[in-house]
Order: sequence, then structure tokens, then C-alpha cells
Amino acid sequence: MMPIVPGQSPFDAIRQTDAQGEYWTARNLMPLLEYSTWQKFEEVIDRAKEDCENSGRDVGSNFSLLVKKSAGRGRPLTDYRLSRYACRLIVMASR
Repeated sequence: MMPIVPGQSPFDAIRQTDAQGEYWTARNLMPLLEYSTWQKFEEVIDRAKEDCENSGRDVGSNFSLLVKKSAGRGRPLTDYRLSRYACRLIVMASR
């Protein structure tokens, strides 16, 4: 995670960019929303995905599944590449 620059929000500090544009990862967003376990946070992500679908937006383009290989022999880690809209839905679903 990148260090927070004075005057910069923690949300903007975890923003990433690539050729496709800006995005956030769920695993970087999780501690900002004070979730201690991935399982509990993934429940919130699932509710946010339902909200996205109910709003008529494409879930796949807002919540892209990422599977990261672990450093050791452990299981691969599940993560999500999130749009700004997806992050907003997650924050709303975590209330």
C-alpha cells in the first residue's frame, strides 16, 4: 500500500491506475472500512454486487475477480478489482 500524502484521503492513497484507468482492490479497501476478516468483507462485497445488478449496471466491469497466487504453497488469494462505483456500493452496503 502506498503511503498517505498529507491532505490526501486514505481512499485516494490506495487508488491504482493502469492502461484501463483507475481502480481499487478489495483487499486494500478492507482495512479502511475496518473489517478484520476477508470472509466478513466478502459478504459485504456480495451485497454490493447485488445492488450493482439491481441498479442495472454491469457487475463484471465494476467488480472484476482477481486471483493472486500466494507466495508459498497456500491457496490462491481471491481479490476484486473495483471501480469507484463499486467502492461506493461497498461503503453503502457496510452500514
